[in-house]
This record gives sequence, structure tokens and C-alpha cells, in this order.
Amino acid sequence: MQLTARAIDQRVGFRKACTISAIGRIAEILPLPGGAMVRGAALVRAGAGWGESAMIISLTAVLTLSMAAALAGVPLIMSGGNLGYIVFTAGAAGALMSAGWMIRRSGIGVTVAMLVSRIAIIALGVVHIDVAFNAIGVDVKIIDAALFVVASSLGGSLSIVPAGIGLSEAIAAALAMLVDIPSGAAFLAVAIVRMCSLAVNGLVATLAGIGERQLTEERRHVKD
Repeated sequence: MQLTARAIDQRVGFRKACTISAIGRIAEILPLPGGAMVRGAALVRAGAGWGESAMIISLTAVLTLSMAAALAGVPLIMSGGNLGYIVFTAGAAGALMSAGWMIRRSGIGVTVAMLVSRIAIIALGVVHIDVAFNAIGVDVKIIDAALFVVASSLGGSLSIVPAGIGLSEAIAAALAMLVDIPSGAAFLAVAIVRMCSLAVNGLVATLAGIGERQLTEERRHVKD
């Protein structure tokens, strides 16, 4: 969230960025782009225009999805299918185009930081998926776990149903057949990751809300 703000020459504090990110994740349970709306509203409050806020949020979403798709192409290539080359090429092209636009708009420094943060997010997503598979007793290669990160990203990007509920899992189940992983296990692993993410972000958003209310009350007492 902080990098997104910096990309359009705005500033958001670390605490507020954490709060907004958590609330944005919770808002994605709505059958509309709730997360994007929360982040966009936060950028507008920071001083950005609605147009540039929508633009940078869309751009970062495309960048993340493209990078996840490029990574997902690797296990597909290793499985011997031509689909992997198509997915990898499309993902890499999307990531390069997004990064190129961001360099022109925000400079190399912000772009590199954005790419590094996206790599970290995707890597953490791979670890989450791998742990979820292990939790249900299914052993998968770490590179195969990378395939299902794109399922979560793609399902979450489609807001025709609340948070893509069932959609990410269905995509994961379909992709699992391409790498000889049980479809039911992939469905369940992605569902576990989703539920854990909502629970953690819900806790963060609740604690942040309590902290913000206490801070507001303290400021009111000081003024009085």
C-alpha cells in the first residue's frame, strides 16, 4: 500500500497502510471489487485523484497477476505441455509492460521496490499453498505449489461472486490435473489458504479499528 501511494507521489503511513491492506482483503468477500475500492478511497484521502488511484491499483493488480502467471508457467513447462510456454510468455509480457509503464510514471526506484514486494508476496503465497497441501497430507513439489498461486490471484480478481468463492478453488482443481495432483486436494488447499487469510486479516482489521478508536478518544481528551 505504501509503494502504491509512492508510485503516484503520495504518502501513507505504515500503520495506516497495514490497516487499509487488511480491511481491503476483508472487503473482497463482497461481490464487487471491494479491496480495490478501499485502497482507492485511501489514496484519494491521501491526496490522489480518483483517476490516478484507479489506474495505479489496476496496474499493480495486473503486475501481480502477470508475475504469478509467469511463475505458474514453469511447472506447466516441466510437465511437458505447450500450454506452459503460452502461460509463461503471456505472464512475462504482461509483467514487462506493467513494469515499463511504471518506470515511466514513477521511476526505477519505485518500480524495483514494487517488483521486489510482488516477488515476496508471490513467494509467500507459494509457501502458504505448500503448507496447506502438507496439512492435508498431500506431498507436492514446491515448484508445483507455485501453479496454484495464480489460481488464487485470478479468482480474487473476478468479483462476480463474493471474493471469487469457489472460483479460485475450481481453477486450482482444473490446473491440478495438468501436473498430476489430485483435484480435490488442490481445491481444499486453496480453500484453506483463503480461510486463513480472511481470519488473519479480520483480526488485524479488528485490532486496528480498536487502536484507531482509542487514539481518537485520546486526542479528544487532549483537546478538552
